[in-house]
Amino acid sequence: MHTAFWKVYLYLLTLTHSPLFQFNCYTSTSAFLFPLWCGLLVQGWCFYTSARAGWRGI
Repeated sequence: MHTAFWKVYLYLLTLTHSPLFQFNCYTSTSAFLFPLWCGLLVQGWCFYTSARAGWRGI
């Protein structure tokens, strides 16, 4: 799960740094921050679900 997540994250990161995304400072910044926030949300959700499963003794 985490390996696939990092592959997608790195892909998005290289995509945002392509010349196509450099035409506008705002576009570059938002395109860079979007995968970062997505990653944090996904990691937070994974931690929450695994912790909740641990509390239930599953």
